[in-house]
Amino acid sequence: MPAPGGPGPFRLGFLTHVHGRGRPAGAVYREVVELFVAGEELGFDGGWLAQHHFSPDYGRLPSPLLLLAAAAQATRRIELGTAVVVLPLEDPVRLAEDAAVLDALSGGRLQLGLGTGGPSAPAFGAFDRDVARRRELFDAARGRLRELLAGQPIAGTDGLRLHPPAPTLASRFWDSTTSADGARAAARAGDGLLLGIGPAGSAQRPLADVYLAAHQAAHHAVGGEPAGARLAVSHGVFPGPDRLAARVDLAPDIARFRPWLENFGFPADLDDGAA
Repeated sequence: MPAPGGPGPFRLGFLTHVHGRGRPAGAVYREVVELFVAGEELGFDGGWLAQHHFSPDYGRLPSPLLLLAAAAQATRRIELGTAVVVLPLEDPVRLAEDAAVLDALSGGRLQLGLGTGGPSAPAFGAFDRDVARRRELFDAARGRLRELLAGQPIAGTDGLRLHPPAPTLASRFWDSTTSADGARAAARAGDGLLLGIGPAGSAQRPLADVYLAAHQAAHHAVGGEPAGARLAVSHGVFPGPDRLAARVDLAPDIARFRPWLENFGFPADLDDGAA
């Protein structure tokens, strides 16, 4: 989708929620590293990992930056993305340090996707966070992250600054949201927009339009050159000899995952023919 001022480059990546139900976690994580290696060999531009806390079945990775560090050592070119880190549950200083180390280790390949954590609502109590304030907590933590990565002195210290420095990482922030207000906030902040699960026509495109309009408005409001609107669109692709055969193969997994999706407010039927 074109950004204001002209079309941007198309880039192809993959996203995994790291499922592997019933299998040892270590084996699943090693296979994800192998997936990054294969993706790089096949020419993919990036790979993205989702974060899930306390989940043994439907998303088994609580620490995506750790796994991306392993992928960084096994690859040389492919971008390493989080889709997403649940920012309200993170300490901004520790997240900044971990992200800066990974960015240095990978040669600047980290793409830091951030979210408010709607599907992670049951985990908020474990981190002593109020889920009703997740948008407020997200905004505050993102602002703190920007300050730390920009090299500003850390509050409560005698002028200490983030080490290792990562001054360009804030330009690789991405926000994930399902609301128009969230899309506008991402545009105003200069972040990219991650368009996650949902029908392309009724869920993803409206948010993209809101984001692009808000990005253009913010650019006109401040003048100068735009930072560049960035959109990442997620679509499920299942290879098969034909559509019917693919549906038959997928039916057991769809039946297993539908209750999980409905539990977190996602529509039960995600197929609008556009994916």
